[in-house]
Amino acid sequence: MRISSILAFSALIAAFPLALSAHADPGWKMAGVRAGLSATSHYTYYHEYEAFTVFETPLSWRSAGGWGLTTRVEGSAGALHSQGVDAFIGMVGPDFAVDKKGIPLELNAGLNLAFLSTAHFGRDNFEGNLQFASHIGVNFRFTDLLGIGYRFQHMSNGNLYGGNNQGLNLHMASLIFYLD
Repeated sequence: MRISSILAFSALIAAFPLALSAHADPGWKMAGVRAGLSATSHYTYYHEYEAFTVFETPLSWRSAGGWGLTTRVEGSAGALHSQGVDAFIGMVGPDFAVDKKGIPLELNAGLNLAFLSTAHFGRDNFEGNLQFASHIGVNFRFTDLLGIGYRFQHMSNGNLYGGNNQGLNLHMASLIFYLD
């Protein structure tokens, strides 16, 4: 992901809430744990574990037919491991969810600012501690309190430091506890 793509996506995120209507129930909506594995074989084997939480903003939209778009802020903290190296990873950023009232599925996507405590994992070098993590996923709510999720996540430095870092793709599975 290049810096120009990141800036364009950020401008879209900044302008998007202007078109949304007020939501009646903002607040902490979910928390949980996530674990993931490398998604592509040309990368060295990585795995990530994290705890996360999601805060729903007061901006959302719902159609008369029940379709909705919700804006949220997601934060997480955990560990990224590869080649005998463990690093702290923390992320925060906007998240958008699309759902339909009465159906326990939601699609979500977002872009997080990520911090790695080390940029070096054996032969692999992320070239800096500051990274960008984008994701797209789906969540399924089993009960009022419990759900599961899957996301595909890409993390890279967006060519922020130059160099030739290709980033990291992960398959992530979530156990979700609903707080509302």
